Amino acid sequence: MTPFNNNDNFSHFRRYLLVISSVLAVFGGSDIRVELAPVVGNASLVGRVWALYALVWLFSLYAFFGFVVYFYTERLTGFSVFLSDAKREGVRHYLHHLGRRSGWAAQRTEARGEVSVWPMDIEVEIYKHFEPEAQSRGYGSERPAQNVVEQGFVRINRFLWSMLVVRSLSARLLFGPTFFQYVLPPLWLVAAVLLANNSGWTGSLESVWASAWNESTQAPRRPDVLQPTMCEWKVEDRKH
Repeated sequence: MTPFNNNDNFSHFRRYLLVISSVLAVFGGSDIRVELAPVVGNASLVGRVWALYALVWLFSLYAFFGFVVYFYTERLTGFSVFLSDAKREGVRHYLHHLGRRSGWAAQRTEARGEVSVWPMDIEVEIYKHFEPEAQSRGYGSERPAQNVVEQGFVRINRFLWSMLVVRSLSARLLFGPTFFQYVLPPLWLVAAVLLANNSGWTGSLESVWASAWNESTQAPRRPDVLQPTMCEWKVEDRKH
């Protein structure tokens, strides 16, 4: 499965998350109140409109939970490979430069294993690929006239290495389809939640919780159907 397949469960929940986040942002930012709609004219319905807002919040939680679950089950492996390639691409030219400095005639170098953001060692293990015509170009008779791959270590600048990796990851995550696939949905949800809960909207989490709590604590007491009814009869004295 490719990391950008748009027909899997992850893509469905990503769309759900974007839609419900847009609803929260529009309703919260515009202060749209369902209780003011002409359809909701009954006073009892207005008092219980918090249930509709609670349903919207529950669906938001459901969409976010599905987004996270299917990301780990369907996209995590492909996304990890994507990040590894992005980090390696960020330091590729730097490794080639170090390889050429450490040995003449080296055309390209590749780091062995994962490329870290903050390397623990001050040396990086590389493979140096020497061109087949090294001997014929006068570089020395000790080099055979064939493609030679040598393993060695080169010293690095930790700060420069880290900046190259961070720049490459940022470019991959903030531009292109990766941003719309993985970064935009959670960011848009966070922005929508903050907007809905800090704009005085009656459908905010605080208002919904307060309305639900007040209704549960102020529930009307049911009348006792078995309670006897006392009737007083007025007797008028008749004069004969």
